[in-house]
Amino acid sequence: MGIKDKEHINELMDIAGLTNVGKKPVKKYSLGMKQRLGIALALVGFPNLVILDEPLNGLDPQGIVEFRKIIARLNSERKITFIISSHILGELSKIATDYVIIHNGVLIEQISKEQLFEKFGKNETDVQDAFEAYCFDLTGGCEDA
Repeated sequence: MGIKDKEHINELMDIAGLTNVGKKPVKKYSLGMKQRLGIALALVGFPNLVILDEPLNGLDPQGIVEFRKIIARLNSERKITFIISSHILGELSKIATDYVIIHNGVLIEQISKEQLFEKFGKNETDVQDAFEAYCFDLTGGCEDA
């Protein structure tokens, strides 16, 4: 399998914000660059759904902002749905529309951002507290959720 079309490779690198890396070896990429490369690899074949596990971990604030912009743009322009596992809910709330709570491998609840705020919060700055309160109500805590 693999990618033979250089234009496709260049398009994916551009989408991920890696246009100007030249022939720099991947082992010399920063963590943020590696995260963006992961997005480019996930987009091979332009799927409708991409699943990302803790993609914000280890990123500096600028890297988080860049990641958020890439995801929002891909969702808006290419209609790609992203399922993102993350504990950085304050940042995730800036792009997420729905949340699910999984406890011990079981889907406990699915809730929209609006429903979450109706129950526990008033605005996006409250999302971390709101989500933790909601998890606690359902599971007795979020450490395993």
